[in-house]
Amino acid sequence: MKNSLNISNQELELIEQYLEKKLDQNAQADFDRFAISDPKWNQKIEEVRYLLFNIQEADLRDQLDQFHKDLPDLTQSKPFSKRIFFMSTKWLAAASIVLIAGLLIFWLTTKQSKYEKIYTVYFKPDPGLLAVMGNTEAYAFERAMVEYKEGNFEKAIASWEQLRANQPNSDTLNYFLGVANLALQRDEKALNFLSPISENKNSSFSKEACWYRGLILIKKGLAEEGLKFVAKSNHPKRDDLLNELKR
Repeated sequence: MKNSLNISNQELELIEQYLEKKLDQNAQADFDRFAISDPKWNQKIEEVRYLLFNIQEADLRDQLDQFHKDLPDLTQSKPFSKRIFFMSTKWLAAASIVLIAGLLIFWLTTKQSKYEKIYTVYFKPDPGLLAVMGNTEAYAFERAMVEYKEGNFEKAIASWEQLRANQPNSDTLNYFLGVANLALQRDEKALNFLSPISENKNSSFSKEACWYRGLILIKKGLAEEGLKFVAKSNHPKRDDLLNELKR
C-alpha cells in the first residue's frame, strides 16, 4: 500500500507515538504544530492507523522474507513502507499469539470431560520419601527417589523395577512405581500397582494409595466408586474433592 499523503518520517513518528499515547512534552508540541498547519493532518492520522493495523495478508507474505533480512537493522531509520510493515507485523504476531493461546485453552477445556478436569485439578505426584529400604539397597532407592523428585519418572521407574525384582511384595516400591507411572499418564499400570495396597489396611501406604486409586477411577468416569476410595484416604484435599463430587 502506498503513502498517498506523502507522510514524512517525522510525521510518522509523531503519529505512531500519538496512537500509542506515548507523546512527551516536546513531541506533543510538534504534533500540535502539525495539527494546526497541515489541513490533511487528520487524514494522515487515519491513514497511518489504517496502515498499522490493516495491511493486507498478501502484502505480508510478499515481504516476509525481506522482513527477516531487515530485522537486525530495524533500530535505524527506515523507509516509510518498511516501518509500516514492521509495526503491522508486530501487531499481527501479537494477535496471533493471543488467538492461538485462546484456541489452545478452549481445546483443552472442551476436550476434557468433567471428571478429567477434576482429576487434572487434584492430581499431584506424591512428594516422595527419604530412604526406607534395607541398608544394602538404600543407596539405589535414594538415587531413584532423587530422580523421582526431580520429575525424571522414567529413570526412577527403571531403578525401582530392578529393586522390585528381588522384592515384588514391597509396598514402598509398588506404591511409588504406581504414582510414578500415574505421573506419566499410564493409568492402568498405575492402578495395578496401587489397587492391592489400597485394599491392605496394614500397609503404611494404604490411605495414600486410596487417594490415587480414587482419582484414577474418577478420571475414568467411575465417580461413585472413586468417591469411596477418596473417602478412605487422608489427603488434605479429600473433603474438597468429596464436596465437589457430591454437587
